[in-house]
Amino acid sequence: MWSDIWTGLLHGGLYVVLSMAILVFGVFVHDILTPGKIGQKGKLLIEGNPNVAVLTVSYLVASGFIAVAAIWTTHSELGRGLLSTAIFGAVGIIVLAVTETVVDKLTPGDLRDYFCEPQFQPVTAVTAAANIMMGLIVAVSIL
Repeated sequence: MWSDIWTGLLHGGLYVVLSMAILVFGVFVHDILTPGKIGQKGKLLIEGNPNVAVLTVSYLVASGFIAVAAIWTTHSELGRGLLSTAIFGAVGIIVLAVTETVVDKLTPGDLRDYFCEPQFQPVTAVTAAANIMMGLIVAVSIL
């Protein structure tokens, strides 16, 4: 009985660590696609920049959808399950990057120009909605 509990805790812990890695990878990709670096964006978040906040949240939510779906459908064998979760997570984040790039090209202006603006820019909401919906679409396609 205790060995089952410890095994479950270990497996769950490994999936939590992998999920955190997927979220970090999502933020890393978001950092590449937007101007400035994480430190500058952190400063902008503290200063209350709504564009930075909305896009960062959209990436975290979308990445979370993908991680949850990847874990939900994982293999019962730990090694294969972790590998499939990592692969689906990475592919999902790459799909998010492509989506954000396509939305940026299809909407007027350049998201990179609007990103650091202190006033909320409507294109930020469009991009954030596309990020969240694509995260949900990827998650459901994994299921």
